[in-house]
Amino acid sequence: MVIHTLLSVILVAGPVTVIYESSDERLLRAEESAISVIVKVEEPWFIYACTDKNEGQGLTGLLVEMDSSVAVQFLDPKYPAYYSIGDYDVYLSGNTAVKVPFRVRSNSPEGTQSIVGRVRFQACNQEMCLPPSSVDLSYPIEVVYGLSSR
Repeated sequence: MVIHTLLSVILVAGPVTVIYESSDERLLRAEESAISVIVKVEEPWFIYACTDKNEGQGLTGLLVEMDSSVAVQFLDPKYPAYYSIGDYDVYLSGNTAVKVPFRVRSNSPEGTQSIVGRVRFQACNQEMCLPPSSVDLSYPIEVVYGLSSR
């Protein structure tokens, strides 16, 4: 089975840009790979981490959710370390990369499949917070039968 994925897609929501990318890989059934979701935050903005401390204060933390499908099963996202500043856990301006591993299903159908998900976050600066945002992710993958070229 071979899977070809889009290399990069960029979505913008205020001071936050969401980029998701995956290299062009050839995968056999039951092999694992990953996509990277990069959340780029402009200065002087920051986004909240998805922690109990923030949630308890009604704040929307960074959350990447991918929907498993007939083609792939997503595993738990791998978030980078956040900063604890006073009463908040945050990701500062710059790039925050979340790795989302997935496994090709052993019975994945051949042909084009859509992978979908969403990124949720709330951007703030020292003066104000924007309302929580959600950015939808969607890209096609092509599943074909054959040998891996790795």
